This record gives sequence, structure tokens and C-alpha cells, in this order.
Amino acid sequence: QPNAQSYSFRVTGSVVFKNHQSQRGATVYVMWRGPVNGRIPWAHANSDGTFVIEFSRVSDLYHVCAHAGQTRGLLPLGRTREEAKKMRDKLFCSEEFSLDVQHLEKRDLAVTLK
Repeated sequence: QPNAQSYSFRVTGSVVFKNHQSQRGATVYVMWRGPVNGRIPWAHANSDGTFVIEFSRVSDLYHVCAHAGQTRGLLPLGRTREEAKKMRDKLFCSEEFSLDVQHLEKRDLAVTLK
């Protein structure tokens, strides 16, 4: 979207560990469907699982994904489909939500890791 208005957004929530509390924390990413031009916004969750991610971008549909380990912002991807299936810790994502000029913040979002 050339010349599209960019806004400052804020997403807050928590990462829930279904089976146990991870000793390593978690990495949380804000994702969207379109192309990535630059960095993907991310944060390490606090020891209680809470996170805050602030970023600037255009209005769009977003979702939050989390990984059980601290990746320093690198996405945990396998080079092949088979390699990705064998990965111990996978990305788990929330439902999509809209961020725009009327919705600059998304609060209390929960991402459950299985």
C-alpha cells in the first residue's frame, strides 16, 4: 500500500503454557498476512508469561505467535516441511484481530503453547 498512513500500535497479553511453565520463557511475534518489509515486531515474555509489543505499521489484520524458547527475535523455522515437523518447539498463533486508527491497542491477548 504505497503512501498508506502508518500508526503506532501496542499489543499486550500473556503466553499460557498448556502442560507446564517453561523455564526458558517465550518469544512473542506480531505477524500479518502480507509481505514483511523490515523486521517482525517481537518481545521476550516476562517470567510470568506477560508481554508488551509496540510497533509502527499500517492498518491491517494481525495475529500474535509465540515460541517456547527465547530466540532473540529469530523465527524458529525448519528448512523443509519434514524438518519443521520434527522441531520440538513450534510456533502457536492467536486468532486474527484488526489494528487501525480506531483500534490502536489490543489488550489481554492469550497465546496457548501446546
